Amino acid sequence: MNETQATKILIIDDNELIHEDFRKTLSPTTGNSCLHNVETAFFGENEQVTQAQYNISSAMQGRDGYELAKEAYDQGEPFAIAFVDMRMPPGWDGLLTIARLWEFDPTLQAIICTAYSDYSWEQTINKLGQTDNLLVLKKPFDTIEVRQIACALTRKWKDHQRAQLKLEQLRKMVNDQTADIQAAHKQLLEQNKELEEARLSAEQANQAKSNFLANMSHEIRTPMTAILGFTDVLEEELTPDEVTERAADSINTIRKNGNHLLQIINDILDLSKIESQNMEVEVITVSTQKLIDDVHALMKVRSETKGIPISVDITGELPDKIGTDPIRVKQILINLIENALKFTDEGTVRLAIERITDSQERDCLKFDVIDTGLGIHPENIKRLFKPFSQVNVSDTRTNAGTGLGLVISKKFAQLLSGNITVQSTPGKGSCFSLILPTRIGEGFLESSDQTDDDTNDLDFPSLETALVGTRVLLVEDGKDNQRLMKFMLEKSGARIDIAENGEIGVTMVGNAADADNPYDAILMDMQMPVMDGFEATRILRQKGYTFPIIALTAFAMTGDRQKCLDAGCDDYATKPINRKKLVQTVTQWIYRRNRQKTQASEVDLQLPVKN
Repeated sequence: MNETQATKILIIDDNELIHEDFRKTLSPTTGNSCLHNVETAFFGENEQVTQAQYNISSAMQGRDGYELAKEAYDQGEPFAIAFVDMRMPPGWDGLLTIARLWEFDPTLQAIICTAYSDYSWEQTINKLGQTDNLLVLKKPFDTIEVRQIACALTRKWKDHQRAQLKLEQLRKMVNDQTADIQAAHKQLLEQNKELEEARLSAEQANQAKSNFLANMSHEIRTPMTAILGFTDVLEEELTPDEVTERAADSINTIRKNGNHLLQIINDILDLSKIESQNMEVEVITVSTQKLIDDVHALMKVRSETKGIPISVDITGELPDKIGTDPIRVKQILINLIENALKFTDEGTVRLAIERITDSQERDCLKFDVIDTGLGIHPENIKRLFKPFSQVNVSDTRTNAGTGLGLVISKKFAQLLSGNITVQSTPGKGSCFSLILPTRIGEGFLESSDQTDDDTNDLDFPSLETALVGTRVLLVEDGKDNQRLMKFMLEKSGARIDIAENGEIGVTMVGNAADADNPYDAILMDMQMPVMDGFEATRILRQKGYTFPIIALTAFAMTGDRQKCLDAGCDDYATKPINRKKLVQTVTQWIYRRNRQKTQASEVDLQLPVKN
């Protein structure tokens, strides 16, 4: 809106003299100077009134005024004020004219000019509505009143136009900002979609990796069952006179390398579990001294084999018990001590233990594994805790390994709210420090060497007679593993039947039940053609088979054990199979069921007889 532009005023009246009066009144500088002087004497000089500039247009009838105002409005040059006569026969009267003007321009300031009281103010409001854009001016006009009205309404109209302009600017700004926000929101949605797709892709890749590792584990563990199992069989079957030194060395080499391969697989699986956040630690209250003694006992044989003495030094008093995961702590310390022995050709390896307070003011135990070995250059220390990283990466390195042991150990330590640090001097040795919070008094369950069932008092006087008189069904598709486990179990006195898949196994169990000669236990391989062990176990449980079913699987990923238990298995054994552990597991479950059955029969005998 141009502030210097003259205000447009429309006069609608059927009397030409009225038009002339309005022009003279609203143009005081060209009007009667005498009258102007009188007005000045009475009212003083009104700069806004005398200097106001108006552009006045006239129409003799309401319809003509409407057309004139509509055209100006459409051209973007609307009238600010309209003085409208009430009576303009034979056309529209003032009220109808104003009503039509407001249809397209509700901001128009309207003044009804009348000499008669055609309508009361209430009637006028009823026809035009309650508004502050309407005034009534009685004829004959007072000149100064007309000027003041024109001046006030001009200012009001311009203020309104400025406000509308500002409002439009604000609306445009809001619309622009809304558009920017919507564009940013759209971009954010697209980014979220991309992130979600990336997350799903990562999860799928992680799942694919887990599936690959699980399948790799299965495919390697299955033949390793036969390799290590028949290695033990070979050693047991040969008499001392038949075993030459070379043959004994060959058997030990097969066993050692087989176990090494299994350790590599276990390390890879552990790392996969940790990276996928599926690794769980069980924090329980354990005996500090027993934990130390167990580690020392496990590593003493290896240190003696290497010819490097290992000692345990305790500084100060240690707490009797700490809250931690004993299995993981042992795994960490064994990894650290094995590394120390591996890289120490002369000198000693020492396990030093003391109670400290760490930087977080926590009560902790510090385990230092100190060796006098090769040492590590400072630039290589940062590579120690990276997967598949070796300090010596040359083709001539003499110490085998995947480079996973330290990575897994550090991650286990962090899962237990601790950490592993290292200090080393090349040529003089290294010190790996494991720091673990003691968590004394935090209310963890007490550890126990006793199991939670009633098989603790079961004695195994002889592995050879543990299963005498029992009948076991082995459901296994691998021919070599069939032979191996049949040999293992028959050697302990069991009678063994074999089913090559789950479907055959279900049929054989049904036939045995019909013959009133049920199997005392089932060893169920979980991955087989035709029908796998999961489906076969579910079917057997649905049919009412209540005897023990022990899963045999080469899978060892997180959740595999629970998956077997959920299918209805009583226990879970991971391949490769250890004969003693397998026989003990089968014997315990058979013993448990027989004892429960006996106890149930005794209860039945004690029930009162009803007359």
